[in-house]
Amino acid sequence: MKQAPLHGLFLLAVYAIIFPKISVAGVGLGLDDILTLFVLPCMLFHILANPARHYVWEFWVVLLLFLAFIGIYFVLGSWSNYQRLGAIRFPTELWQYAKRLAFFLFGFFFILNVNGSEIKAPKILLIAYAVILLVGAFQLFGGVVGDFLAQIYGRTDSQIERLVERSFSAKRVFGTAGNPNAWGGFSLFVFTVTLAFFLNGETVPKRRIALLGGLAGLALLNILFSGSRGAMLGLGVVLMAMFVWYLLTIGVRSTVKLATIGVAMLFIFAFIVFFQERIQSLLFRFSVLIETMGGGRDEQIKIGLLLLDGAKDYWFGASNHIQRALGVSHGVEVEPIYLFINYGAFGVFILFVIMATLTYSGVRMALLNFRYARPLGVSLVIAILGYAVFSLGFFFFQELVVGTPFWLYAGVVLGCYHKISCGSNERKADVGYGS
Repeated sequence: MKQAPLHGLFLLAVYAIIFPKISVAGVGLGLDDILTLFVLPCMLFHILANPARHYVWEFWVVLLLFLAFIGIYFVLGSWSNYQRLGAIRFPTELWQYAKRLAFFLFGFFFILNVNGSEIKAPKILLIAYAVILLVGAFQLFGGVVGDFLAQIYGRTDSQIERLVERSFSAKRVFGTAGNPNAWGGFSLFVFTVTLAFFLNGETVPKRRIALLGGLAGLALLNILFSGSRGAMLGLGVVLMAMFVWYLLTIGVRSTVKLATIGVAMLFIFAFIVFFQERIQSLLFRFSVLIETMGGGRDEQIKIGLLLLDGAKDYWFGASNHIQRALGVSHGVEVEPIYLFINYGAFGVFILFVIMATLTYSGVRMALLNFRYARPLGVSLVIAILGYAVFSLGFFFFQELVVGTPFWLYAGVVLGCYHKISCGSNERKADVGYGS
C-alpha cells in the first residue's frame, strides 16, 4: 500500500466522527459509513491478494472472528426475523460491526505501511481528540458557537433544548455523538489514552506534559458534564487501574507520581469549590439510579429475556430486529444482556474472544521493553476495562456515531505489536514520543 493514500485515509478516519451525519433516503450517512463502504472491500482484497505476507496470530483472530460474526448472524438474523415476523428483515445493525472492522484495519495497515507511524499515529490521534472534545466544551459554555454546535449535532429538538436552555449545573453535553451517554463513553476513552501517556514517565518537554494534562482535564470535563453515570463509574475503575499500574511501578519517576497526586488533589478541590451545583445534580442522578433499580433497566432486561424462545434462541439469539419490534424499542441498555438477546451465547462468546485477544495483545505491549509500547498497551487494556463497566449502562458495540475511535486505536496498537513481535522495528529504549 502506498504511504500518501494511507495518510489521507487515516486522517479521514481519525476525524470521521466530527462530520455530522446526513439523511439519505431516511438513513443517517456519515463519513465513517462512506469510508467503510469503499475502503473495507479494498483492504480485504489486499489481504487476500498478498497471502505470502505474515501477520501476528492476534490479527487473524480479530479479523476472522469479525467476518464470521457478520456472516453467521446475517443469515441467522434474517431467518429468525422471517420465522417470527413473517417477513424478511435483514439485520442491518451488523453494519456497525463492519465499520468497527474497517477502522481496526485502517489503524493496523497505517502502522505497517507508513514509515515512523508508531510515533506519528499517537500524536495525530491525541491532537484529533483535543479538537473533537472542544465541541463538547463549547456546547457546555454556550454562546453563539456553543448553541450552533448543539444544533448541528443534536439528534432531537428536545435534547437540544435540554442542553441550551438548562442552567449551567444541569446541562448534559452530547458533543459530536448527539447523545450524552455515548459522549461520556467516548470522553472516558480519550481520558484513558491521554492519562496513559501523561503518566508514562518519559523525559519529555514540559510543554508536552502540560498539553497532555490539559487534554486529560478536557476529557474529564466532558465526562462529568455528559451526566453519564456509566461513564463516571467507568472513570472510577480506570483511575484505580491507572493508580495500580503507574503509581506503583518502578518505571515511573517519583517526581511524576508526586506531581500527578498533587494535580489530582488540586483538581478535586477546584471542582468541589466551583461546581457545587453540578455535584448536587450528579448525586441526584445517582440517587434516582438506585431508587429506580438501574433507571428501569431491570424491567428492560425482563422484557428482553422473555423474547428468548427455546434452546436455539439461547445459543444463537432472537435477533436485534425482534428485540426492538417485540421488546424494548431502543434495545436493552445493559449491553451484555442486549448482545445475549440478539446473538445468544455463541455470539457473545465470539465478541468476548475478540476483546480478550485485544486485551492479551495490550498486556504483551505493556510488558515489552519498548518505550512507545507501554502507554499504548496500558491504555488499550484499561480502555477495554472502562468500556466494560460503561457497557453496563449503555452501548459499546452498538453505538452509532462515536463507536469507531476505539477500534481505530486498537488497530494502531495491534499494528505496533505486530512490528515489535515480527522484529520489523529494531529501535528500542532510545525511541519515544519525546524524541
